[in-house]
Amino acid sequence: MIKFLAAAAFAATIATAASAGTYVAVDFDRNADLFPLTDGWLPFTPAPGTDMTGNQGSTVPFDIVGDGNDVWSSTVGDYAGTKTLNVTTDLFGVDKIYTLINTFWGSSITGLTSITFNATNSVSQTFELTGGVEIRDFASTSFSNTTTSPNTSLWHLNDSGYSVARLDMQVFDLEDAFLSETLTSIVLEDKGLHYQALGQYAHRAFVAGITAEITPAVPLPGAAMLFLGALGSLGAVRNRRTRHKA
Repeated sequence: MIKFLAAAAFAATIATAASAGTYVAVDFDRNADLFPLTDGWLPFTPAPGTDMTGNQGSTVPFDIVGDGNDVWSSTVGDYAGTKTLNVTTDLFGVDKIYTLINTFWGSSITGLTSITFNATNSVSQTFELTGGVEIRDFASTSFSNTTTSPNTSLWHLNDSGYSVARLDMQVFDLEDAFLSETLTSIVLEDKGLHYQALGQYAHRAFVAGITAEITPAVPLPGAAMLFLGALGSLGAVRNRRTRHKA
């Protein structure tokens, strides 16, 4: 009886492991050296790496680059015009996408920034990112200084006494259709905005990190299915023997 229970517990462990989520850092084009790690606006702590988590309690890991270009920024090149970050992926069974996205200066005008997730079999989902709702200015200024979306939270804060800067984490809960498809691309589009008073474009978004959570909708591995089937047969035999003795 003890051996049977132990085997059943082992089978349950296999089933649980098959459905557990896994974090995968997504690589993307980083075109700007924005945040020095030891001085300046936003020093990172702890050291950069593929398992870096925020100092605000987040356990979602991001791949943070410590040398050279560390973010993709839509401010690179001309301020005018639409800027697009197109990330090619090959991830099956993506449940959620986590991003570190903020803006320069910020704006509450809608329709400036969006992010689209594309998968096989024409599965696609687009999210609009509005200043003051899902994204905000990375510096503590008077432009889009707060967020109201429950899917956005403070991930990292630097308050050195002379400057305050932050990175926010967004959570994109993808539709169930993505669980049985392969995510092929992530596309962020930023259209910018011109403030005449500032004499420059504002609300230009930048991306510091992208991480996927994978929870594929797949059946148990064949070996586990055979093992569970064998347990079921063993249980049936034991029941028949028990009834025969009675």
